[in-house]
Amino acid sequence: MDSPLVVLGMALSIIASFIVVFSRVAPLTRRSSRVSVPLPTEPGTDGQRRTGGTLPEPSARSWGAEVKAPAIRFRPVRPSVSVVVPTLNEAGSLAWVLERLPRWVDEVVLVDGLSTDETEVIARGLMAQLVVVHQPLRGKGAAVRAGFAAASSDVIVMLDADGSTNPEELDLFLRALQEGADFVKGSRYLAGGGGSEDLSRLRGLGNTGFTRMVNRMYGTKFTDLCYGYCAFWRRNLDVLGPAADGFEIETELVLSAVKAGLKIAEVPSFELKRRAGKSNLNAYTDGRSVLRTIVQKRADRSSGTPRATQPIRLVPVELALPGTDGWRPAGSDRRRQDQRQLSHHESGYAGPERRRQDRRAELPNTVTVYRALCGPGRVSEQLSS
Repeated sequence: MDSPLVVLGMALSIIASFIVVFSRVAPLTRRSSRVSVPLPTEPGTDGQRRTGGTLPEPSARSWGAEVKAPAIRFRPVRPSVSVVVPTLNEAGSLAWVLERLPRWVDEVVLVDGLSTDETEVIARGLMAQLVVVHQPLRGKGAAVRAGFAAASSDVIVMLDADGSTNPEELDLFLRALQEGADFVKGSRYLAGGGGSEDLSRLRGLGNTGFTRMVNRMYGTKFTDLCYGYCAFWRRNLDVLGPAADGFEIETELVLSAVKAGLKIAEVPSFELKRRAGKSNLNAYTDGRSVLRTIVQKRADRSSGTPRATQPIRLVPVELALPGTDGWRPAGSDRRRQDQRQLSHHESGYAGPERRRQDRRAELPNTVTVYRALCGPGRVSEQLSS
C-alpha cells in the first residue's frame, strides 16, 4: 500500500492540473451576446486557408476577445435600362455608338425610320439581342415614340445614332435617377463636362433664346433646352404623353415633365461632332416647331394631363436576317413581302414562295422586327402603306 504522503502528493497534483486547465478555458465560457467574427481568409493551393501572409500564434489576450460584427450595408438594386436609338441611314456612325454602350444596359431598341443603307445590318452584327422597330412615319419624334412603346425596362434613355451624344455618359444620367430625379436631361452649358463640338452659331443662339423664354414662362432654371440626351423612369411615360413627330419632341418631353411636377435634374454632357452623314435638322423649320410647342404647352399649363394621343401598336413581322440574300433595307418597297407574311388572304401575289403554307418555317436566317402602327385603320392597310 502506498504511504499517506504519496497519496496526498498525487491528489495535490491532480488538483493543480484542474486549476491550470480551467484557468485557460474560463474566459471562453464568459462570452457575451456579441458575435465573434473570424479573420477573412483566402483558400490556399494546399487546401488550407490563408490570408496572404503568416498569422501570428494567438496570445493569451486574444482568447475570448470580443469583436463587433460589421454593419451590413445593402447596395440598392440597379434598375433595368433600355436605350432607344432612332436611326435613318446611320450606317457610318452607328457602330461607334453601340460599341460604347455600357455593359449594364439591359435592352437596346433600334428604331429604323425606313433606312436605305445597311444600318440594320451593322446593328445586328454587333448585337444579336436587339429590338428593331420599323417606323414608316417620318421624323425623330415619331421614331422616338415608337421606341418608347417597345422599351420594357425601368429606365428609358434617348440616345442619338450619329455619335453626337456620348454613350459613356450614361452613368451620370442613371445616377441622377437613382438619387431621386424623375427626369434627367443633359446640358452642354453646365460646368464639369458640358460643351459642344457640333453646335453651330445659329443653333446656339436659337437654343439660348428658347431656354431663356422657357425659364421666364415656366419659372424654370434650365441651362439647355434643345438637346435630345435625356433619361426618365418608364412609369412616367403616360404622364409625359409624347405626341410630337419632329425634333420638337426634345422640348415637348421637358415641358411635359415640368407640367406634371416631376423632379427634373440636369447633368453636364459634351456634344460630340457627328461622325458621318448629314443632319436632318433644319434650324428654321424645326425652330418654328419648337416655338409652337413652347406656346402650346404654356397655354394649357394648368392641366397636368397630357393631350390624348393615338397609341402606337407594334406588330411583329418575320423578315430575312439583315445581310443575307433575302434581306432588303427597311426603306425599300416591302408591300408584297409584308402581305405575304401577315395577310396572305388579302394578297394578290401567287408566286413560287406561296407553294407551301409551312415554307416560312423552313427558311433559315429569319428575324422578328416590329412594325410601328399609329391611329385607327386595318393592320394590312397600314403595313402596305
